[in-house]
Amino acid sequence: MKSIDYYLILTDSFLIPVSFNIVVIAIPLKAISVGLAEGLVASIILVSNIVQLLGRPLFGYLSDRFGAKKFIVLAPLIYSSSYYLFYISRNVLEIFISAMLLGLGVSSQWAALFGYVSKKNQLKISEATGSILSVSFTGAVLGLALSGYLVEFYGLDYPFFFSSIIAFMCLFIILPIESVKGSRGVSFTGSMKVAVSGIWNTLATTNSISLFPIIRTYGVLLLISAGLKESLIGLILTIYRLINASLQKVSAKITPRIIKKLYILNLLALSNYFLFAVLVLWNQIYLSIIFFIVGTIINSLLPTSQLVKSMSIDVRYAGSGVAGFGTGLSVGRIVATGIGSIAGGLEEQDGLGYPPSFLAFISPVLFFATLNILYTITRR
Repeated sequence: MKSIDYYLILTDSFLIPVSFNIVVIAIPLKAISVGLAEGLVASIILVSNIVQLLGRPLFGYLSDRFGAKKFIVLAPLIYSSSYYLFYISRNVLEIFISAMLLGLGVSSQWAALFGYVSKKNQLKISEATGSILSVSFTGAVLGLALSGYLVEFYGLDYPFFFSSIIAFMCLFIILPIESVKGSRGVSFTGSMKVAVSGIWNTLATTNSISLFPIIRTYGVLLLISAGLKESLIGLILTIYRLINASLQKVSAKITPRIIKKLYILNLLALSNYFLFAVLVLWNQIYLSIIFFIVGTIINSLLPTSQLVKSMSIDVRYAGSGVAGFGTGLSVGRIVATGIGSIAGGLEEQDGLGYPPSFLAFISPVLFFATLNILYTITRR
């Protein structure tokens, strides 16, 4: 890969997460403002991830078969359109349509991008993967740092407008990269086999990565109910992503040593997130943040290792392997947001005495922990 192309890819990988994370706090609050019940907020993420569940394997196959560049170029257009529709939305239906478009943009972006780099870059796959994840998480850090302040000082609508502009800029950044040809030897059946393998491995051993939609919705609402301001919550989420970004290259280096122990690390991360929610409920805010940070440190060791594992199944199907990893995340997010929405909705109806956001947060955490334990037992 030409060095200029590599840096354009890294720039795109930085700016797209900036645009995505600028709206993290605005999305649940905007949804509530147009009439969606608090206990159903995560259903927005659920809709987005259902689209990704179908879209990621398809775009993974298309990028392997017909070349990745055209789908990398398509993604910023979809992202920008989604954010602009969020910006002008005035009812729940428009919010859900915006979320569907956002899921389509995610599907197009990452399978094609990682597949492109794995085929064009001379670096080791783990090294390239660590670099892209590092800059993307850094972009997420910047977006999260801005998210709370933009809502607090400019209102719920303008974060979406800013994100739309940033995403549209990425179209012109990525256009000059060299094209990479697809492979006629790539079959749909082979692509799906690689994707399914990646889905299962991700869902069974690294499901705590799928909790971010719960953290950014019910985690945010839980902290707001504890009296924290939006700007401080944005700072906490910034720390979350900063830890993610700083540990990706470390994870790439130690991947061979932890690849068979991912399910153990996953369970430790889930345990810390559970304690975080319980301590917020007890109003032990500082102690809860400590557990949140510890859980995040452990959780941050998982993405690069699992992604490398998925991409290494067959280099011809690198995009499909990435799609499998991403689809596994989407399945996990669908399960997490579905369980969270049900638990939060039941609490609003039946009144067990807990904040809806608390039960919506801990229910998927407990489910994932149970799945992880059952997976560990069956391996013995």
